[in-house]
Formats: sequence, C-alpha cells, structure tokens
Amino acid sequence: MSAAVFVAAPKVARGDLTYTGLDDGSGSGQNWFNTANWWTGTTTGTLPEGYTLTTANIDAANAVMPSVGVLFDPANQGKSATYIANLAIKLSSFYVSRASGSFDGSSGFSDKLTIESGTLITSTTSLGSDGPGIIVQKNGAWVGNGGLKIGGTNKSSMGSGTYEYHGGNFTMNNQTQVGSATQSAADPGSNSAAIGKFIIYNDGPDGALLVSNGFSVSTNKSNGGSIGIVEFHYSLDTHGVGLTRPIQNTAFNGSLSIVNQDFTNIGPGGIGFPMNGASSRLNLVLEAAPTIIGVAPQNLGLFKDANKIGGNGSWPKAFYTMDGGTGYSQGATISVAYSGTMYSWTISYSGLITFTNASTSAYVSSGITAPTNGNDVVLIGLGESLIPEPGSMALLAGAGSLILARRRGRGKKA
Repeated sequence: MSAAVFVAAPKVARGDLTYTGLDDGSGSGQNWFNTANWWTGTTTGTLPEGYTLTTANIDAANAVMPSVGVLFDPANQGKSATYIANLAIKLSSFYVSRASGSFDGSSGFSDKLTIESGTLITSTTSLGSDGPGIIVQKNGAWVGNGGLKIGGTNKSSMGSGTYEYHGGNFTMNNQTQVGSATQSAADPGSNSAAIGKFIIYNDGPDGALLVSNGFSVSTNKSNGGSIGIVEFHYSLDTHGVGLTRPIQNTAFNGSLSIVNQDFTNIGPGGIGFPMNGASSRLNLVLEAAPTIIGVAPQNLGLFKDANKIGGNGSWPKAFYTMDGGTGYSQGATISVAYSGTMYSWTISYSGLITFTNASTSAYVSSGITAPTNGNDVVLIGLGESLIPEPGSMALLAGAGSLILARRRGRGKKA
C-alpha cells in the first residue's frame, strides 16, 4: 500500500486503489475509515480490506498530509480496538510508495502509514519501491504473511524505506530484508543504492518484534548496491523501565544475515548511491541515561536468533559504523554520549539473551550474557565513562548517537 503525499493528480495505470488524503474533520489525522479517502480510479467508497480489484498495488495521490500520514487507528476512528483489517486475503503485495504511471519521486515527499491500534494483516510488503516509504508503529499489531522488503529501487535515486517501531506487536511470517536493492537493464535508474532503515524505540506499550525465515541486512550485494541500517534506541518504556527491544528470530529455518561488500563510486559521508556493494550498519541512540550496574552500564540485547548468524563479503557477521568506515568486529567497543557522559559496551555476536517475558521483550541486565557458543547479538557494559572536554563536544554526532568504535584491526571500507 502506498500511504502518502504526491502533488500530481492520480495516475492509475493498473486499476489501483488510491488514497486521496481527505480528512474527516475529527482531528484524528487521516482517517483510514473515511471511505471518501479511497478511490479506485472510477469510484470512491471502498476500504482496502474490502478491495475487490485484481491488481495488487495501492497508490497514494494526496497533495496535503499531516506528519502522521495515513492513520490506521480503529480504536479512535469509530471502530473497536480489536478491529482486524486483513488485506492479505485479496492483495498479493502491499506497498508504501509504489507509483502508478511514471512517478519518479521528484516531488520529494515521503509516503507514510502510522499504526496506532487494531490489527493490520498484509501480504508481501515493500517500503520505498518507487519513492520514500515509511511505516511507523506506535501500538496495535502488524502481521505480515509474505515478508518485508525495506528500500528497494525501481526508479532513479529512489528506494529509501523506513520502518519505525515504538510499541505493540510486529510479526513478520517470512524474511525481513533491510536494504534490498534491485537492478534492471530496462531501468538504469535502479542501479542506484537502496537504503533501508529499521528503527526500534522502546518508548511505547509492551510488545515484541518477531520475525520468521530470517532477518537480512543489505540483501542484494551484487544488484545495484544496498545499505541496511538497524538502529536501536535505549528508551524508557511505559513502565519507566529503560531497555532496548531486541529483534527476535523465532524460526529455525532462518538466521540473521549481515552482508558487507566494498562500494564503488561512493558518495559523500558513505551514504551515496554506488553501483555495487553492500553495507550493514548499526546505530545505538540513548534517549535516557542507562542504568549503571556496579561501574558499568547495563547489558543490552539487540538480536535474539533461533538459528545462527550468517553473512558474506568483507567483515561477514559484523556491522559497520554509520559512515561505513569501521567494522564492529567481535569484542569491539561501542561508545555513546548522553548528557555529557560517555557510556561504553563491547559487542558480541555469540551472546545469549534470556527474556523474563519474551512477549513483552522484557529482560534484566543479568539476562544478557556473552558466552562463546550463543547466537545472539548483545552489548556488554564496560566500566568506562568520561565527560568530554568542551573542545571535543563538536566531534560528537549528537547527544545519544553512536559515535565511536575501537577494535584491534581494521577491515575493508564498506
């Protein structure tokens, strides 16, 4: 489904259902259940869950949209909080930024869908196919039966996709791909890099991020180049507990795959549009000061893997810094500044996350360990903290951003 902001008139080339961006005046944002918002090219009044056409794409053509984008919030839009919108029954694909006609993203707007309550069931989902696409989940449940692709390119210099989680339940029943480039001889513009972002906050209601059949970062290293970014925020949840929420791979037929390959024609800052290559990047952001256990910040969980961690290319099974210049190898130190204090962890790709309640992503510091035979990605707190000198503050990428990695050797630049 495309949920979003276009300035052009609707261009329905496949009989797609189009979101026109009308507001119902309730103050609740772009109401999903206002049937006047949905247009089939000839008629209005059909919601996506009542879609009867045979094509698989839903495009957006709205000229004005608030920051929330299209709002799926049945609890506050005249429906029950338990309302289920099952799009997977009739649609084989669900897009955010899949354009009809010749749209190339030149308007500069991002298509956006926000999930606040209820349950949304989709089939194969793509974020950022023809233009920037965003899904923000603040609560409720999103169930994907066909997998998720974030950042796939069909048009020139496009393909940026973002999934942003705050709370609720995210369940993907097939592979999740972050940075999933495509390449086509018929479309030279698709040679540009796909940038996919998977951002996890911990500031919303209880819930879990569950994936099956693998979680892959920078999927297609040889097809146009891709950059996959996974960003964890240390936040205080609704109970006032500070944690990161790990991504849980629940099926033994999949694994966490971390791919890195050298780029060519890289752009400034390492996030350009190269012709080839792949880069898997990790970011940690502190929204609050972490709990100190003894002299070290609390241990944190990132990925709970049911099978193994795989990958290929230079520095396989290892993430890179946000600029793509330094690899976080096993045992590397990751330091993050918050409110004038630097907090440090070592990263382990053979760790173990033991939940106190996996359904709510709850754990305690002692439940995050770093044995040599585990499959999980964890951060182990170090008793290293400092207050930067005033002259060094300008070097920080911003309070709470991951800015430093120290390791024994250097890998290839990705």
